[in-house]
Amino acid sequence: MEKGKPRHRWDLFKDEEFPEALKDPEYLIQIYSDLNYRTQSEVSAQARENMKPIRTARRLLIVWSVFVPLVIALLEFFSPVWLSVIALAYSFWKAYQQWLKMTGRKKKSDREIEREEDARLKEHHHYHCKLNPDGFLKLKIDNLRKMEEDQIQQEYDSISSSN
Repeated sequence: MEKGKPRHRWDLFKDEEFPEALKDPEYLIQIYSDLNYRTQSEVSAQARENMKPIRTARRLLIVWSVFVPLVIALLEFFSPVWLSVIALAYSFWKAYQQWLKMTGRKKKSDREIEREEDARLKEHHHYHCKLNPDGFLKLKIDNLRKMEEDQIQQEYDSISSSN
């Protein structure tokens, strides 16, 4: 085999067969500078950031499933009987309401329907605003101009009525 001449092979290279220059991270960064990359510390930082809501939810679940029942049991033990009966009745009522919701037997109130419709419309408008930001900007400018014209008209009417 001649030195310096390229050769073809079908098997894998061993680590010691690679030139040391190719193993240098700075050299690799220089060669692949036009490619996007993330370092291990950036990946770890992003993973930690993504885990924050999960940790918060886990803590909340622990508090809700361990400490709240513990406090309720202690209050039940040390409270008078009439308070325990009220708490038990309230718990049964809440469980019944939840059962009605889960089985679809409880109809939504007008207020709940109105809230859901309002949320649906907001999501719909937000979706279309993201699709066409230029159109949204034009609409916003038109609305601000109309509001300013209305304010000027109101001021004019108040001045002319006072004279």
